[in-house]
Amino acid sequence: MGLLIQRFPDAATERAYLRAERMERGYAIRALIVIAVLTLLSYVGLNPMHFPAEGVVAYNMAAGALIAAMAGLFALTRTDFYLDQPWIDLPVFVVMAAAMKWLAWRAIEEIEMAKVTGLGGIFYKVADPAATQAWYQANLGIGGDWGAVFPWSGETGEDPYSLLSPFKETTDYMAPSSAAFMVNLRVDDLDGMLADLEAKGIEILGRQDEDYGNFAWILDCDGVKVELWQQKGPAPA
Repeated sequence: MGLLIQRFPDAATERAYLRAERMERGYAIRALIVIAVLTLLSYVGLNPMHFPAEGVVAYNMAAGALIAAMAGLFALTRTDFYLDQPWIDLPVFVVMAAAMKWLAWRAIEEIEMAKVTGLGGIFYKVADPAATQAWYQANLGIGGDWGAVFPWSGETGEDPYSLLSPFKETTDYMAPSSAAFMVNLRVDDLDGMLADLEAKGIEILGRQDEDYGNFAWILDCDGVKVELWQQKGPAPA
């Protein structure tokens, strides 16, 4: 009691007053604990409707530990020790606030939104798919039963990446093709590829060298513009 400002000259009276005050405060604290526990339990019921199983399990485990701690605090407020130790409220609520913050971060770490991991393919309509596949096989050396397949495990360049990039409707980047899209194909030797294409009678529409790669353009048998790209340097940040 020595650190507190006494309201009564008699120590016994002061102690009785503080115990009565903390007993009244205990009702409010227990009510807050009940509300917090009910809130946590409501999320235990709601989370499976919105989040993946891994995140739900992580939240439930963390929430269970926090509910157990709150149950302990609930029981503590009903003891003589709590009534006789007015200093205990501050550290208890600091710990509880830290636990709630930890629970939130735990949920954020585990409950992540599903994300796109890369470009899976380009699918488009042509008049004669077999003829298109034959053209790509004969001129670019790519093809297969389902089209050209490019496993990333076979890529030897530095920090390889793909790009999905919309352009304004007024762009002439796809010209002279009338298609609304262009196919970009990665190559390991643009000079060698262009020499081979020219030997096969394929017209090279242009060439451009940049810090991030060397580019050239051709039209396929369907009039789709194909951009050949030899990457230089890492993926953009």
